[in-house]
Amino acid sequence: VTTHSATVSWTVPTIAFTPETYVVHYGTNVYKLHSTSDPITGLSNFTARSHRFLITLTALTPNTVYFYRINATNSIGSVLSQTANFTTALYKVPTPDVSVATADDNRIYAGSSLILICTISLDQ
Repeated sequence: VTTHSATVSWTVPTIAFTPETYVVHYGTNVYKLHSTSDPITGLSNFTARSHRFLITLTALTPNTVYFYRINATNSIGSVLSQTANFTTALYKVPTPDVSVATADDNRIYAGSSLILICTISLDQ
């Protein structure tokens, strides 16, 4: 989970009837999960072990609780997972590095100009 994205993962047991299509429904209101991920489709024959899927949700708002559930659909029908949640990371405003350029002898005199140089890194 970052400030603007989160990766949702789940495991499908080998007993699942395949192929299945999976979509993640998500939103900030647990009762209105209107946003959806792009669908992904499982393999037509899984190996003997369970299969893990990942979907990354993007364009999220920082420091926000999101709710999600997974919808699995195959030729028999659809089923929804239980609802879960995550919180995106808090966006931290960077602290600027400030340096001061002064008069020739490094003293600031009344009425003199001051030049502030700031460097801000916007790492997210």
